[in-house]
Amino acid sequence: TMELFAMKSFKIGLLLFAFQQLAGINALVFFSTSVFRQAGVASDTLASLAVGATNVVGTIIAATIIEKAGRTSLLSASYLGQGLSMFAMAAGFTLPVLQPYSAPIAVTGTLLYVLSFALGAGPVTGLLIPELNPAKTRGRAVAAAFVSHWACNVMVGQTFMLGVQAYGLPAVYAFFGAVAMGAVAYVKTQVPETRGKSFEEIQKDLA
Repeated sequence: TMELFAMKSFKIGLLLFAFQQLAGINALVFFSTSVFRQAGVASDTLASLAVGATNVVGTIIAATIIEKAGRTSLLSASYLGQGLSMFAMAAGFTLPVLQPYSAPIAVTGTLLYVLSFALGAGPVTGLLIPELNPAKTRGRAVAAAFVSHWACNVMVGQTFMLGVQAYGLPAVYAFFGAVAMGAVAYVKTQVPETRGKSFEEIQKDLA
């Protein structure tokens, strides 16, 4: 087991799923209905439909371009989009000059965030982890990565509203944006591309 924890590919799996959850996807979806309501969209069903449709469109686009674009390029672009969306919404809620437009900024930011997530952080994370790990440890590495996913999911779920009450929604969104930007830096510097490479080449990149 200690040998497993020493493997870079194992640690990448844990961290990628941590980044995926700590960048705030579930908190954003949770808040999306109230964001749409403030923008004048009275129907919660319509708001949920818009978020769901955006997610589906993004996932379809990701599926069609993943072999051309590459895993890490999609992941980096995905987190960059998520980070910028969060920062834009935080600014829209906070800066007096943007206050009159805060509702449309929040709706646009929410949908752009969901689209960005669906283009990379959503589908690519689970695809990349089996490709990075050798067959003998793959099952355990994937299982541990999903434990990381659920642990971070629960952590965000338990602390999100407390954070909003203590610091306000803009500060919490800015934190999510910072996590997403941290993910961009991590993917660019630590995660090897797997598209079109043999397992031996991937392991060489990980060394």
